[in-house]
Amino acid sequence: PRPVEGFEITNVTASAITVQWALHRLKHSTVSRVRVSIRQPGDLAERTVELNSSVAQYTFLDLQPGERYIVHVTTLSGLGMEDHPSESLATAPFHVWTKPLPPQNLTTSRVTATTVSMAWEQPPAGTVEGYIINVTTAQSVKSRYVPNGKLMSYTVRDLLPGQQYRLSVTAVQNTEQGQVHSEPIHLHITTLQRDGALERRWSQAGHPRVLRNRLPPAFLPELRLLADHDTAEEPSPAPRFTELVDGRGRISARFGTALSKSITVKTQPEAPVKLENVEVSSQGRLALQLREAKNKSEGQNCSTNPCRNGGSCTRDTKSYHCDCRPGFKGQLCELACKKVPHSCTRLYSETKSFPVWEGGTCHYLYRRVYKVHQDVCYKENCENTGSEKPTSRKPNNSHTLKKP
Repeated sequence: PRPVEGFEITNVTASAITVQWALHRLKHSTVSRVRVSIRQPGDLAERTVELNSSVAQYTFLDLQPGERYIVHVTTLSGLGMEDHPSESLATAPFHVWTKPLPPQNLTTSRVTATTVSMAWEQPPAGTVEGYIINVTTAQSVKSRYVPNGKLMSYTVRDLLPGQQYRLSVTAVQNTEQGQVHSEPIHLHITTLQRDGALERRWSQAGHPRVLRNRLPPAFLPELRLLADHDTAEEPSPAPRFTELVDGRGRISARFGTALSKSITVKTQPEAPVKLENVEVSSQGRLALQLREAKNKSEGQNCSTNPCRNGGSCTRDTKSYHCDCRPGFKGQLCELACKKVPHSCTRLYSETKSFPVWEGGTCHYLYRRVYKVHQDVCYKENCENTGSEKPTSRKPNNSHTLKKP
């Protein structure tokens, strides 16, 4: 007899697989029964059922979650229950994976005004590759895939106070035909309002809280004045000022109370005060005179060629300057500089699409992902050819070496 037509998998769950086919009235007039069998790879025994030709659908139950099954379908012809009926030609088997088990006992361990913490039981080892967490509101759906099969808790952040959300967690298993998703488990929650009484309920219920050094609000005197205009205003305490300077030269300031006066921040040091009538020792005075005489003689005359390392001296109207050879810098060409490569990193971003499953429909969300790229940078090391200490100039983060 002819094989069946239109064979397909109509439904797959964690423990059941439903198959469907079609028989044509004329083409399959000799077909009396349909044999459907299922087995797992490596198993010699298989589950077989023979159905009447009027049946076009069957469901295999009591299957293992997250396992691969092979399905065969064959048409039979013959009268009654013969021992050796005629069978159709063998068709290609169908490979089907049952869905993994969804997260068990999904609960919310804590709900605040902007965060929700969820927890569930740990699945058996090797059955889950990751989880898809969806956060749904009336206006939007946000999704994230966490590639960690051992995950047992997750905290959703950046929520709005007093907003209703529907949270869903879906288990993901990788197969040869791609990812297989379990049935999503849903939770409906409402975030808390920004109220101190609600926050105290968590502390009274035994949930640990972290105390932060936050200052009291500065609008309490205005509230008292609005309630009673005849009450005299109490003098406000002196403002407390805290200053922190980090290694990058940035200053962070925090004030204890609200200030009504402007604050001036000086980023540059004040000019040095000119000192008068300062006594200088005889040795110091002699060193200053020798240094001024040397600079004066060098500035007035370029014949001695004060430039070092083959630099050429050029006379100006008031002084001179040195034209240094390549590889040398400084006022007198006393610095021997060279480019030294070193490893560095460069941050760049790219846009990727992530699938979001909601109600059996796949949506795609686009997010910006930042990556770190290993690069080669160059810095300029200058060493004094004289008796002074070596100096180092700022690094040049370019691939092209500029000529000095």
